[in-house]
Amino acid sequence: MSNTFAPSLLDKLLGEGTGLRGGGTAPRFTVEQVKDSVARDIELLLNTHAAFQPDELAGLPLLDRSLLTLGLTDISAMSLASDRDRLRITEALRKALADHDKRLTQVEVRVREAKPGTPGLMFSIRAKLLLNPSIEPVSFDAVLQPGSNRYAVSKAARPGLAE
Repeated sequence: MSNTFAPSLLDKLLGEGTGLRGGGTAPRFTVEQVKDSVARDIELLLNTHAAFQPDELAGLPLLDRSLLTLGLTDISAMSLASDRDRLRITEALRKALADHDKRLTQVEVRVREAKPGTPGLMFSIRAKLLLNPSIEPVSFDAVLQPGSNRYAVSKAARPGLAE
């Protein structure tokens, strides 16, 4: 029998991948279904804007990782062409994932060269996915669209390859 895993609470509520909406037997996900779910959740997280900036909560360490900081800091004033701003965006992505998705550990985020003709800034996200009792390496691609500052996230086309 292959390994299967319990879906996230959100997947259970939505009936994602189970054919069940609002009841039935307990669904089980394959590793690939869990990865798809994580990619969706990362995209939702990265397209959410934090209500408070970290400096506004200075001296309140418990609030710094609470729902008040869920999402990313505002990057609209940053330049995608600036190395300094790219580093700030990269660190904001890493921190948001590490703080707000406890299924992921050892999160690494790097800027990638965009494919010719591809608008936006590309990121490579690598992490360990905690699947009780196993740990699965995962890779995701994230593209920040210029103008809208929206992220599109997908499983990496070639996971495991170093960038």
